[in-house]
Amino acid sequence: MKPITASIVLGRGHNPWENLALEEYWMRYPPKENVIFYLWQNQHTIVIGRNQNPWKEVSMEVFEEEGGKLARRLSGGGAVYHDLGNLNFSFIADRTHYDLETQFSVILHTLRGYGLDVRMSGRNDMLLDARKFSGNAYYYLGGKALHHGTILVHADLERAGRYLSPSKEKLNAKGVASVRSRIINLQEKEPDLSIDDLISRLQETFLNLYSPATVSDATVDVDEGVLREMVGKHASDSWRYGNTPDFEYTRSKRFDWGEVELCFHVSEGRLLRTAVFSDSLYPDFIDRVGAALTDIPFRVPQIVEAIGQVNEPDTALMKTELLMWVKTWDL
Repeated sequence: MKPITASIVLGRGHNPWENLALEEYWMRYPPKENVIFYLWQNQHTIVIGRNQNPWKEVSMEVFEEEGGKLARRLSGGGAVYHDLGNLNFSFIADRTHYDLETQFSVILHTLRGYGLDVRMSGRNDMLLDARKFSGNAYYYLGGKALHHGTILVHADLERAGRYLSPSKEKLNAKGVASVRSRIINLQEKEPDLSIDDLISRLQETFLNLYSPATVSDATVDVDEGVLREMVGKHASDSWRYGNTPDFEYTRSKRFDWGEVELCFHVSEGRLLRTAVFSDSLYPDFIDRVGAALTDIPFRVPQIVEAIGQVNEPDTALMKTELLMWVKTWDL
């Protein structure tokens, strides 16, 4: 086995697509070090697991209206909310130097130095007072392995709960659902714990366990052109939404002019087809609405635009009321 050569890398920004692209870059283009400890943060972001359905996990309309960014990671697991009150860590290592026990020890030993009684729960979670402050996930590619996780320090848990508790009507989805856990911020038990100090102490612990190691910037030995392509992939709708398993979504409402039920079949984040059922006395309008809702993104603005282009005699009020209803949806 080669001797360990380790590096601590500090994130250079709060863009989730760039941070996740860097992880993928190091997995696909191994650096000279065989262990990287990457510390990074995302601002106002939800990160979903590789096989998750964002419409099943997230109140998408509210989240995006409030400036949130959706990201999909390489690893599996559940949906998590990231803000600047949360610190993320990643261990990227050759398989021969990938050691979960040592990797978790970096986090646990550091936090115990604050007097916090932290412990593992199963393979994926770290707990404080029987509540989760860290969820972890894993990904393997060739001879490389990735272990990454969160550390909740003073995250906005109210916001996280609001975004990650979508109210869905008749959603029949195949995506893997998140398991909701009781969570805790570390500052609840240690008010003086700051993220800057935590980063400093994590580096110290890592250097003790992985000596010799160096501290570097995220730009070291990275081909910026290749990285930009990967950032583009992680920011793209095709990766964030198109990687979603097919699912069906149904909404219904009774109006004065009749009941309408819209049954959407969504594939790769787009409407593959829409069946519209109604007892309205204007069947041509209903048929044209169904025809319009095909091969467009499964998003409220695009659905509104498509319905808005439907014109049938004597149906202006129907269209107006239908559009007003659709605009209230939280997809």
